[in-house]
Amino acid sequence: MKKFLTLLLAALMLLSLVPFALAEETTELTMWTFPFSTDENAAQEREMYDTMIAEFEAENPGITVTVEIIPWSNRETKMLTAIAANAGPDVMYLNSDILKLFQAYGILAPITDYVSEETLGEYEQSLLEGSVILNGEVYGLPCLIDLGTPCYNLDLLAEIGMTEETLPTTWDEYDAMLAALKEKGITGVYFNYSLGLISSGAYSMFFSEGCDVVTDDGEVVIDNEAGRKCIERMVSWYQNGYSPVDSLSVADQDATFISGQAASCISSAGAGFYTRIAPTLDFNWAPGPILKGDGGQYGISTVAAVGVSNNCKNVEAAAKWCEFFVQNDRNAAFNDFGGYISPKTGATTGKEGKAYDIILNSLGAVKGDPNHAVSRTLSNAWTANFQSMVSGAVDIDTGIATIKTAMEGLVDTVEALTNN
Repeated sequence: MKKFLTLLLAALMLLSLVPFALAEETTELTMWTFPFSTDENAAQEREMYDTMIAEFEAENPGITVTVEIIPWSNRETKMLTAIAANAGPDVMYLNSDILKLFQAYGILAPITDYVSEETLGEYEQSLLEGSVILNGEVYGLPCLIDLGTPCYNLDLLAEIGMTEETLPTTWDEYDAMLAALKEKGITGVYFNYSLGLISSGAYSMFFSEGCDVVTDDGEVVIDNEAGRKCIERMVSWYQNGYSPVDSLSVADQDATFISGQAASCISSAGAGFYTRIAPTLDFNWAPGPILKGDGGQYGISTVAAVGVSNNCKNVEAAAKWCEFFVQNDRNAAFNDFGGYISPKTGATTGKEGKAYDIILNSLGAVKGDPNHAVSRTLSNAWTANFQSMVSGAVDIDTGIATIKTAMEGLVDTVEALTNN
């Protein structure tokens, strides 16, 4: 009897432990992203996230996800402030320049060990290396791109005998086109001299000609032969009258092209944008090839990714959500709201048109900004100094030297901050 009671007591003790042994510890993940919908379809965007979360949680018991849609304004400061207070998100939507800066600050967790080779293999390696792979580690998974291709007014180009089949394929051919249009009294391009390096398309030209602007290790090379060639070209467009006088100070590029007053557009809005608004255009238009230079072929590019905060208590679970988020079908649904494109090589847009075909066949041409943490702030050293050169207020040698010195100061500042 005594032996029986002892065994019974032991059994009861074991049973009392069962709930604790079987209970799974729940991981709660919060993701911050930003609105891609309009007011009219905001509810559909919210529904998309809710559907995605339900699917993920069903496949991953013990992990719950909350997606918070935060306003775009001051997003960098909001994320930094929240993370510093240990109250920030586990997962964040990050443009590549912010991702590089946050990685340098030490506030992103590498997810290399938690992402499958299969997923990484679905991207162009050059895209990964230019956006999320830093110091040999993966710090995010690209979730969208916006690759801008030059767009042309075929009615105006007909005045110089150019057709859709003979559109420029190189920057030098583009220069020749602008000169021919000028002889006919036609505005060739409205180049946005008042915008920064990304939105104006300057980066795409620099990279295509072989100038990195700032190298991975922080050397400013904007004054090399390739960089000087690009700066002289952009200055000549204005001084030769290929771009209107007000393009020096007014960001009006798309409006001028849309109204039929310019024969071409190098715009961060991209050919996908013009495909969507094509019914409103009253002229024949076409997207053209991404222009090549001596260094290769790069387009005006936006690259964004989902990354994991260093404060996240379960990086493996957060990486699992990131990998789930970028899978083709749901990533395509996410991109539909903003009119962007999935960066996967096997992705489709669900949209028809030559513009999308050009973009999807040119994923190797995606490079949004220099692969250095300073890329977020480089335009601060660029725009005003560049405008001084374009207007003739300073000569090109002086302007280039001034821009280089200013950029070197920014590099020093960022590296001082990130090394402390």
